[in-house]
Amino acid sequence: MALLVQKFGGSSVADAEKIANVARRVAECAPGNQLVVVVSAMGKTTDGLLTLARQISSAPDLREMEFLPGDAFLFCSDGLTTMLSDEEIRDCVAVDETKDAEALCQDLVDLANDKGGVDNITVVIVRIPDAKAAAKPKK
Repeated sequence: MALLVQKFGGSSVADAEKIANVARRVAECAPGNQLVVVVSAMGKTTDGLLTLARQISSAPDLREMEFLPGDAFLFCSDGLTTMLSDEEIRDCVAVDETKDAEALCQDLVDLANDKGGVDNITVVIVRIPDAKAAAKPKK
């Protein structure tokens, strides 16, 4: 199983048709892979993207995802994705799966700043712990 990072910038989600194309590309890559999908909207366009999403479906289906132990989710701003390639993000996240999430976020911010950091950089990583590991008391 491969870990794939997919990044879609503002122009790739600029209208309803393009959003549907992005969804198809993500769905095509999902089977047999672990995915990290990053969507970067251009500044102050979130409301417009929500309007475009409602053009695709006025009442989207509610869906549930089952999160499995070991799954990780990366949420970030375009300040990170404009400075680092998909491969750099993937390699940084995959290097040490046991590394503290806060330290890993700082590593990504530092790496982006080292490359010029021309925008605000926000990174959040959420890891789903192994049930046995989560039950062990921290020392």
